[in-house]
Amino acid sequence: MNPIAIGRRQLGSRNIRISELGFGAGGFWGMDLFSEKLARDLVDIAIDSGVNFFDTGPNYSGGNAEGRLGKILAARRPNVFVGTKCGTHLIGGRHVKDYSYPALRRSLEESLRRLHTTHVDLLQLHGMPKRLDDETVQFLCDAKRRGDVGLLGVSTDIAGAEKALAAEIFDCVMIEYNVIRRHAQQELIERCARAGLGVMVKSPLAQTLYSDDIFKVSKVSDVWYLLRAIKNHRGKFFEGRKYRFLSRFDGMNCHDLALQFVLGNHHVSCAIIGTTSQGHLINNLKASMRRLPECVRQRIEQVS
Repeated sequence: MNPIAIGRRQLGSRNIRISELGFGAGGFWGMDLFSEKLARDLVDIAIDSGVNFFDTGPNYSGGNAEGRLGKILAARRPNVFVGTKCGTHLIGGRHVKDYSYPALRRSLEESLRRLHTTHVDLLQLHGMPKRLDDETVQFLCDAKRRGDVGLLGVSTDIAGAEKALAAEIFDCVMIEYNVIRRHAQQELIERCARAGLGVMVKSPLAQTLYSDDIFKVSKVSDVWYLLRAIKNHRGKFFEGRKYRFLSRFDGMNCHDLALQFVLGNHHVSCAIIGTTSQGHLINNLKASMRRLPECVRQRIEQVS
């Protein structure tokens, strides 16, 4: 593989620069059905190409993602920026929300153990609670004061990001932003930037719902991702059909274009990519180094 060196961007107003593509360590990547060797190979490719941000969570991949990532990154920990989450707890195979101080403290301690580290660079609430009460805020502030956590964030929707802006304790937000979900998100991203909050993007490829590729099933991971898209994003399937024109630009890959659209917003600090395919990862890395053609951007913006 030819050397790839992706760019880095500042994380909000903090004096920290992270890779504009982050590696999502979850989903099928952390499953026992996906070999640890292949998982390690993907991380090696990412790091060798300049990726320094790894995003995971205690409930990802049936609870296996953090442990796998911690083992793989053990020798490289000083050179990477690791973020995990708290608030969603895997109990008896179910995802249970609990933002109480004891539950969050226990979750963070277990995450540090699984990640083989003394601290995480970023701790995010996994979803914004209906009411961000004093107990949750106190835990976050205490964790940061103790040095268990470098920065505080929240992985949420637009309403949750609004709460994060108002709370004034968070360093960054992670929201969905892509060709399908962009109108309200663009305005919010601009306000976050003005407030000094970094913006990380989850689902930058919109689960590839703009492409027929999602229905091309050739391996177990394809089935897993398709079923997850149907379960979690059913309402966006018809919206995704409006963007099938992305597949019709000669010589251009629709997934590359979708990613370039997200990274074309200079207020975005990082877009998180999750994959179990070396080819897909390399294509995403290469795509991040090119700009979205203006004709494609205009065509996307024409869709209401």
